[in-house]
Amino acid sequence: MDIKKFKGLKVTEREDSLLLKVLVRPSSAKRSFSLTDEGELRAKLISPAVDDKANQELIATLSKMLKIPKSSVLIESGCSSKSKKVALFGLSLAELKELFLARVGEDGILS
Repeated sequence: MDIKKFKGLKVTEREDSLLLKVLVRPSSAKRSFSLTDEGELRAKLISPAVDDKANQELIATLSKMLKIPKSSVLIESGCSSKSKKVALFGLSLAELKELFLARVGEDGILS
């Protein structure tokens, strides 16, 4: 495993996937993504943390943002926690970097 960091985002590169740490804040008024000082992705989600709705929203939103199928986004740990480890399959580090940098503003907030 190799940990890379670009524009503040910390990514663990593995043989078959990329791993991100995501801090989820469910039941937010507005959906948004930003970075913590530690390089983790902070996700404010509209769905509540009930009946797996926030996890489903996280998977669907990351899938759409990164242009990969939902089946390529897997919450590996933290399904019942606000702190999650999310694996991304079928996406290279270079592709993630390109997609990420195209969406992040000067304030570090993803659009």
